[in-house]
Amino acid sequence: MPLNLPQKLILPLLLSAAVLLSATPILAKKMPSERKTITSKPECLANGGKWGLHGEHEKEFCILPAGDAGKTCRDSAECEGYCIAKLTPEEEKLLTGEHGKHSLKKTGACSEWQTEFGCFAMVNRGKVTGIICHD
Repeated sequence: MPLNLPQKLILPLLLSAAVLLSATPILAKKMPSERKTITSKPECLANGGKWGLHGEHEKEFCILPAGDAGKTCRDSAECEGYCIAKLTPEEEKLLTGEHGKHSLKKTGACSEWQTEFGCFAMVNRGKVTGIICHD
């Protein structure tokens, strides 16, 4: 059954759908269901991980090292952890403020750990659009 939408609504609806479909979840990839879950300190340490209280919730868990740490990347999808760019003070100042207002074409390096905490410049599709803070 066709929808009878007014002509002036069709273009804004199509543009909105395109934006939603092209959006990349920023932190969603960091908890894949297939990733090994480590629940004890001895097992964590045996796998080269850091056991302790992490994040703002201060829950005890294991952070595992990323096997591709330091590899050049253009997107976090290329890394076990995050693709993080180094910024100059001028670039950092430009990106601080309104997220997404400015973007910089950058390559990054895959993070040292599968889960990172703190603030960093994440590279997505070859661009950095702001400083991400993950607590």
